[in-house]
Amino acid sequence: MSIAVVALLMTACATGGGLSTGGGGGQASSQSTSSAEAQARDLTNRMKAVLGLDKPQEEKVLTINVVNQKLLQRIRENNEQGLAASTKENYHKELKAVLTADQFTKFRSSFPEL
Repeated sequence: MSIAVVALLMTACATGGGLSTGGGGGQASSQSTSSAEAQARDLTNRMKAVLGLDKPQEEKVLTINVVNQKLLQRIRENNEQGLAASTKENYHKELKAVLTADQFTKFRSSFPEL
């Protein structure tokens, strides 16, 4: 899948559009979406504490994290692990645009799994 498709998927998540793969019923999808959003909130709270995010940064980082968590969830569900590297690259690019240079350096050392 190309970067353009990944960007489209990220946009769909950000705007609340579904990425339904069909079948499976809506409740499981709704639960997994809530889970992705809860994970994004938890991650953002940890990032706020470690990186000292201000309120505007926190709001932007939360949006980035929600989109990223939903995208990673879809990658896992669809067994498209080949997209993980480009997703991580795009995630870092988005964060770098919001964080200061020092915050981004600290992010990289404090959250190496991301």
